[in-house]
Amino acid sequence: MKPTLKKAMKSQSLCEIYTNTEQTDKFAVGYVLSLDEQNCVVSLVGFYGEYDGLACFSIDEIYKIQSRTKYLQAIEKLINFKGKTVRNCFFSRPYSCQYIIGYKGQA
Repeated sequence: MKPTLKKAMKSQSLCEIYTNTEQTDKFAVGYVLSLDEQNCVVSLVGFYGEYDGLACFSIDEIYKIQSRTKYLQAIEKLINFKGKTVRNCFFSRPYSCQYIIGYKGQA
């Protein structure tokens, strides 16, 4: 999964992230902002095409990543319809995985 996440982060493309193998119809939608050996930070997009917060996913829990689906194309249209470049505000600040999860290296 890590190469796919790296590609999504580099291309700043919207993607679907699947983590629950028992509910395969549920997934998160967003832009991969940051990636390390164990986690990835995703800027989530809601089903109205608006910013929906940040999430940190364990790479080991991700079983499928999709991009360029019909659903994502529809979300992209909603983002564009809002009249502002939502994608740019997602990438305007570098987020590290440690920053998001609050890890400071202390026991």
